[in-house]
Amino acid sequence: MVTAEEEGTRLEHERLPAAIPIRITVNRKIYKALAINLSEHGLCLRTKAPISRDSPITVRFPGPVRTAVSVKGVIRWVFDTDPSMDACTGLVAGIYLDDPDDDYLELLSEHRTQFVDERTEDRIPHAVFVTLNGNNTPSKPMQTLNIGYRGLFIRCEEPVTLGTKLDLSLTLPFVSKPVVVQGEVIHRIDVNEAIEFGIPPGLGLKILSFKDDGAQIYRTYIDFLKDKMNL
Repeated sequence: MVTAEEEGTRLEHERLPAAIPIRITVNRKIYKALAINLSEHGLCLRTKAPISRDSPITVRFPGPVRTAVSVKGVIRWVFDTDPSMDACTGLVAGIYLDDPDDDYLELLSEHRTQFVDERTEDRIPHAVFVTLNGNNTPSKPMQTLNIGYRGLFIRCEEPVTLGTKLDLSLTLPFVSKPVVVQGEVIHRIDVNEAIEFGIPPGLGLKILSFKDDGAQIYRTYIDFLKDKMNL
């Protein structure tokens, strides 16, 4: 049975947004998952694995550059996600890490440096239509996987170089015209990673600026989502 724990009951630690393909071991079986945020004493992940509250878990962060990092913890809470949001991962779980080792803390430090401008903001699982403006960017219609005040993650199969600046038009419900925003690519999941881990390929973008009154419209919409989801 899937159980949930209120967000406010967790220990207060800085949560950094993430989209990192990982592997988890539960009951001696290995499953694929996606880390969606990290902190010194915990993390949240999405998975299709059959997991339950209070079960011990090992989380492994693979990486092509550095040695893989493994950390042990306990599943504190689990709840179902809306399948219309992300059909690839049916559960969200909160993991408590009692005594993480130096390798994990080093990984967290590296991630904090990369996402320094977004560290205090949560990402909301939510899909809106996105159009990329410009001649040298993907032209296919896309959707977001999550959005937040300072950044968003969009589903995208075409390769885009880290550091690329993109002009986006976001189609928000109840808004008469698209919100135009410039973002910088600071994270990506390529097609090969997506196939291996069973997750959507895409781009994580840091929001740099808005056109016209887009900033106020966008922030108001995020406020609406947070209120709706009681975040």
